[in-house]
Amino acid sequence: MFPFPSAWRRPHAAGDGAVLPTRATAASGQRARSMARIVCWLLLADFVFCIGFAVWTRTLAYENDIAQGGIAVRHLADTALSHADAALDRTAWMLDGVADRIVANGAPAVADPGLQRMLAARIGERDTPFDSLAIVDRAGHVLATAGHADRPGADAGRRAALVHHGAHADRGVHVGLAPGGQALTVSRRIDDSDGRFAGVALASIAVQYFQNDYRRLALGRHGTVALSLADGTPVARVPAVQVDVRPVPIGLATKAREVERLHDGRRSSRYPLAVDAALGRDEVLADWRRITWQESAALAGEMLAVYLVSFWLVAQMRIRERLERTLHSTQEALELKNAALERLAHTDGLTGLHNRRHLDDRMAAEVGRAARERTNLSLIMMDVDFFKRYNDTYGHAAGDDCLRMVAGVLAATVNRPADLAARFGGEEFAILLPNTPREGALAIAEAICRGVEAIGVAHAASDHATVTVSAGVATVVPAPGDDARALVEAADAALYAAKEAGRNTVRA
Repeated sequence: MFPFPSAWRRPHAAGDGAVLPTRATAASGQRARSMARIVCWLLLADFVFCIGFAVWTRTLAYENDIAQGGIAVRHLADTALSHADAALDRTAWMLDGVADRIVANGAPAVADPGLQRMLAARIGERDTPFDSLAIVDRAGHVLATAGHADRPGADAGRRAALVHHGAHADRGVHVGLAPGGQALTVSRRIDDSDGRFAGVALASIAVQYFQNDYRRLALGRHGTVALSLADGTPVARVPAVQVDVRPVPIGLATKAREVERLHDGRRSSRYPLAVDAALGRDEVLADWRRITWQESAALAGEMLAVYLVSFWLVAQMRIRERLERTLHSTQEALELKNAALERLAHTDGLTGLHNRRHLDDRMAAEVGRAARERTNLSLIMMDVDFFKRYNDTYGHAAGDDCLRMVAGVLAATVNRPADLAARFGGEEFAILLPNTPREGALAIAEAICRGVEAIGVAHAASDHATVTVSAGVATVVPAPGDDARALVEAADAALYAAKEAGRNTVRA
């Protein structure tokens, strides 16, 4: 048996177009995914740019604050050293005045009340830096004192000054630290009228004086100022915790009790003094940290808002994509159903071939086309021989099977895309063959007749003992304005002639 005829049917045009919604759906989904990827890449680029820009600007701000901190430390060291130099300048000027007066009046050999009064007047001056004065002859005898001359270590300081000035003929001041470290001693050589060493004028400046002065500087919580002699001997420090006060390069962050500081050191050009100043690194960077946190919070908020909006847009795009997929799927389903309905409307339900309605439409279209192109148009009319007898003998169900068998032979034989096999009505079939000459149509009709006969379906009531068909062929070249009626009548007449000739044959 031949397979069900629909197996040889060319897919319906509407069915071929049914894949278009699927491609449109894929294209729409691809566009949505591409847009989502673009949004994600843009977000990543925005994140990298914003973070990079923030890091760059805050790094510049950090370096600027460190540089400003270095300038502040340098200014602090300069200020502290200027205070110390000013105190020693005033002390040196006072000692020069006292020494010059002693030299002018003649160096006294014993205590001089007038000299005593002069020293007391100097001590009593406003904002004086020194807290004691003394005049000592070369033998070590104190000729006059004022202020806290009995401070512990004062005698040792006077002896050290005598030793130094006795060995040095210059009249410059000598600066030293009194034993006990409570005062800084400043001394000057005194010569007699003959230019010989006669003694020293000596003043002491309490370490507390420098500490009180430095406390007025803006040091912050972790800032320090330390005054020392040129050889590194500590003199005064604020705060008063003893640490290494040797000058270090500016900008070098050191740790003291786990506190990082920026240091700068200065040396006096006139006196053997050095100052080391430091500011707490955390305090220098306090504003930088505060602004960094504020800008970071603002940037994080802005980026969060952008990302939330972007994610919402991506979500909306995905929702739209799903809706479009659903819409396209629905459209595809509707088109498939419409195509199925159209096929049902054009298909004979019993045989699976095209029905009479579709045949009429195609014949009208092909007649017009053949008339325009001046080509052959052939029609085969075919009838099952003695079909009424077959039904009467075997029943209508068997008759239906017989018609389906014949339709299968037609579908297997007529396989050009432009050809059309249809059930014309009852046991009659029609085959429309565009652009086919008479000889080609006769060959196809003969092949169908022989194909049905070869199957050998028994037909006891037939003169041929098997199911056979008869066929009539008509071929025309339509003229403009012709219709299909003449072609159908010609093919029907040829079919009648085949039956008159004994059936199971083809006539034209």
